[in-house]
Amino acid sequence: MKWRHGTTRSVLLIGRYAIKFPAVKVWHNFLKGIICNGTEYSFSHLNNPLLAPVLWRSWLDIVIVMPRAEVKNYDDEDRFAFVDEFWKLVDACEEVEREMLSNIVENKICSVGKINGAIVAIDYGVS
Repeated sequence: MKWRHGTTRSVLLIGRYAIKFPAVKVWHNFLKGIICNGTEYSFSHLNNPLLAPVLWRSWLDIVIVMPRAEVKNYDDEDRFAFVDEFWKLVDACEEVEREMLSNIVENKICSVGKINGAIVAIDYGVS
């Protein structure tokens, strides 16, 4: 079990799942976290293979559950390997899809992971 934290959400990595919750320290970040969960749920229904799927969401998008991805840590020698591979895949997409992915996925190591051997956007925050 491991916790990761971003500005608007916290992620509990447990077993095969990543469970995302809104941040609770600052009220407006809590609201943004709920919006981020809802947005991520909506994006997952685009069925884009470069976006991690949302398996379940709670009422009001307070919690979402995704498959747990293999991630790189900031101290890994090859920490940018998944990011580089992800953006190569994005570059190979059609223009509309490439623009969409460029707008919704941040270019940082905690935004990309591997699920079942496939590189996907995950947005897990940092340890």
